[in-house]
Amino acid sequence: MATPAKLPLDVLGYIVDIVGTSQSACSNYGLGTLNTLSLTCKFMVPICRRYLFSNLTFSFLHARGRSEFLLSHPIITTHYLKNLVLIVSPYFTIPELEYDLLQIICNSSSLTSITIRAAHGDWREFPERLKPTILALIRVPTLRHLTLDSTNNFPAAALSLCYGLTELTLNDIDNLDPPSADDIMQHPKITALVSSNCSVNTLAVLMGPISQSRVGEANPMIEFDHLRDASFDIETRAEASQICKVLERATCLEKLKILVLQHHVWPVGIGSSLAANPQSKLRYVTLDLGEFNEECGEDILFPLNHELGQLSAKNVLEVLTVEMQVNVDKGSGPITDWMAWATEFDKMLTDIGAFPALREKNGFPNF
Repeated sequence: MATPAKLPLDVLGYIVDIVGTSQSACSNYGLGTLNTLSLTCKFMVPICRRYLFSNLTFSFLHARGRSEFLLSHPIITTHYLKNLVLIVSPYFTIPELEYDLLQIICNSSSLTSITIRAAHGDWREFPERLKPTILALIRVPTLRHLTLDSTNNFPAAALSLCYGLTELTLNDIDNLDPPSADDIMQHPKITALVSSNCSVNTLAVLMGPISQSRVGEANPMIEFDHLRDASFDIETRAEASQICKVLERATCLEKLKILVLQHHVWPVGIGSSLAANPQSKLRYVTLDLGEFNEECGEDILFPLNHELGQLSAKNVLEVLTVEMQVNVDKGSGPITDWMAWATEFDKMLTDIGAFPALREKNGFPNF
């Protein structure tokens, strides 16, 4: 009987990397595939473990047996763990072993991503013993991505001490606890900011001064001139105004996405804020106008053209995407406002010298 052909180890390793980095890696299918690959030979075990043990979620609710296993196999937390999710509720009793495990992760892991999610929406309700551990975790030197999810009143001063942090994501944050005069402050090198369903107060705290320089200028919480990638949801006019201020400072911005949650708060001033940068690096823009009725089209679409017109001959845009959901009455004819807007939109973008680097424009109206 012929011996079946064996795949070279480098090919098997490549397969593991493809499975491990895919979106299905954390699914039952992805984990099952990685488990199977780890059984092919002993050399595959450490390769598969890089992905099998790279993600860990602490919900402090279903932890029985897990802490004992991880504490008895410290190599998992010290070598393989990269992404940590903490789901905290004041109603969960945190076992002593969980604190021990978090301390080991804090002292010896190479975490690159942490998500902190408050089950009841407030940092002030976190167990007092857990707070310093979390603040120490986000200062791990290898940390690059921090997500705060529904964690209101998180101390903003702690963000400034995340020395290696480059990506900050804020979801459903109404307030950050502003820094006090006694807080020790630094400047993280954040290059990517995602703000989803956050209040104007949150952005205002991030933009607020943390100290005074020698020449008397205020230093902000985040150096917005380092920002390269930004995504914002806009629901109020105050938020729109605050985001305009952010964009004026974000002189290195390369990628921007804006989602308008309320059609009556179209962010007037976005175009002029972006045009204020004489050496713009902005190459990718996505504007999602959300959902609106056809009778509101004129009030939404033509101001958009006006804002984009502010960038004419002052941009290096390569890809521009505009998305919208237009509600149309049954049996109605062609939407005159949309057709007129589309004609003006195309003319503006194709004028000679207006958008010289543009190679792709997408308009996706759904009716």
